[in-house]
Amino acid sequence: MLCITHAYAQTPQQDTARCRQLEAKIEAEQNDDVWPAWNLEIKAIADKNLKTLPPQSLFTKIFKKFRSGALNNLGYLSQMQSKIPEAIAYYDTASVIQQDIGDKEGMATTLN
Repeated sequence: MLCITHAYAQTPQQDTARCRQLEAKIEAEQNDDVWPAWNLEIKAIADKNLKTLPPQSLFTKIFKKFRSGALNNLGYLSQMQSKIPEAIAYYDTASVIQQDIGDKEGMATTLN
């Protein structure tokens, strides 16, 4: 269905820049057939980095924020596809991460 072909960068700094680029593309894209692949790429980049970074790293918080945003977007997509239990699971997971990192703006978005 969705194919992610981007080779991940080698450093957290490069991955952070890539995630920011993808977020900008997602915000600008209106076609629901296009942006989900970019969202999955953000989640994959965040997951990769969260497996290797120490918990106290500043990058850990950054990638948790990227991951929670991606999960929130997946929740929105699932909700629009009438997959309500799936949407709730994504929203719940995003909310837990947002609470963990103190992301009040993210929490407000997810709860909206």
